[in-house]
Amino acid sequence: MWLTSVSIRRPVFILMVVGALIVLGLNSLSKLRLELNPKVDFPFVTVITIYPGAGPSEVESQVTKKIEDAVASVNGVKTITSSSQEGQSAVSIEFNMGVSSDVASADVREKISAIRAQLPVAVKEPVVLKFDVNSQPILYYGLTGKRSNRELRDMADNIIKPRLSKVPGVAAVQVTGGDVREIKVAVRKDRLDAYGVGIGQLVQLVQANNLNFPVGRIEEGNREYNLRVVGEYANVDAISNTRLRMPNGQTIRLADIADVYDGIEERRDYSRLNQVDSVAMIIQKTSEGNTVDVARGVRKEIGLLSKELPRDVKFTLQQDLSQNVESSVEDVRAALFLGAFLAVLIVYLFLHNIRGTFIVAIAIPTSIFATFLPMYAFGFTLDTMTLLALSLSVGILVDDSIVVLEN
Repeated sequence: MWLTSVSIRRPVFILMVVGALIVLGLNSLSKLRLELNPKVDFPFVTVITIYPGAGPSEVESQVTKKIEDAVASVNGVKTITSSSQEGQSAVSIEFNMGVSSDVASADVREKISAIRAQLPVAVKEPVVLKFDVNSQPILYYGLTGKRSNRELRDMADNIIKPRLSKVPGVAAVQVTGGDVREIKVAVRKDRLDAYGVGIGQLVQLVQANNLNFPVGRIEEGNREYNLRVVGEYANVDAISNTRLRMPNGQTIRLADIADVYDGIEERRDYSRLNQVDSVAMIIQKTSEGNTVDVARGVRKEIGLLSKELPRDVKFTLQQDLSQNVESSVEDVRAALFLGAFLAVLIVYLFLHNIRGTFIVAIAIPTSIFATFLPMYAFGFTLDTMTLLALSLSVGILVDDSIVVLEN
């Protein structure tokens, strides 16, 4: 009752308060992130471990089982499922609802680090992935041109990917397809047997020569110089001319027992666009990124790259999920305004009162605009669910307005 009393006795004050709420609400509306669905948090973590050349049984016994035992003691674990296949282990951990996915992934990463020394030497660093429905691919591009697939892939990896990764809101840029450069060392078995060296020993000898390491410092007066030995390979010739010391004390060149050449990696995935081999790029947004704004930023950067790269290189947009978000939200928004208009029309047809209809017509947009302020303050997004809730509230606003008018 006190609000009604103040509204009658202080109409200018109430008018200013309502006006401030509308202005702040409109300002908050411009800052709300536009998404298709609301942000949800599922505590689900996956550990991916690569063990090159190992069979499923070896992966299960030497990698998967140890990771399962380590993460089983993490607080809040509900279920653990795993998959072991050739060269790869995948362990999925589902946590109880209410557990923060950030805390869960940090705890899992800590347990994996504790057992890292127990895993085989050849195992690559385990990757801990947090399941996030809000961080998803939003743009799919195809790259084509009148040049080799290797040149296109090098251009995508070294030029395009770093530029797109700098766009605000972009979490990752995945490049697939094309030919990836690989320096191949084809060992001649007869020469290797002649020197009495195993393939494992040869790998260790080559790796030992591909290092940069510090060797100390030199002091000259009041100056000090740090010294380091640069041993990393700069080109194919440097690899071929690598001097290797054999177990019998003899020193030979790598080219004496192997053919070293600049080749391409074996292709395990293909990307085709309009029946032409191409390079595909998948752009994924961050969890907090605005789908529409991120897509606009990426498209703008693609436009700049198109002007800087050779004229024969073409970008083709294959899929843009931001268009689906905009169209879906626009449909719900149109339904919201249409529902408000029909509600006002029905009130007038039944009341036959211009003044009462005007009050109802003012109450609906005023209440909706003011709602955007707490939505922004509490971190809500402008999505189909929140717009649906606003649509449902139109009926309640009309009912309340009529009750106030009748009283």
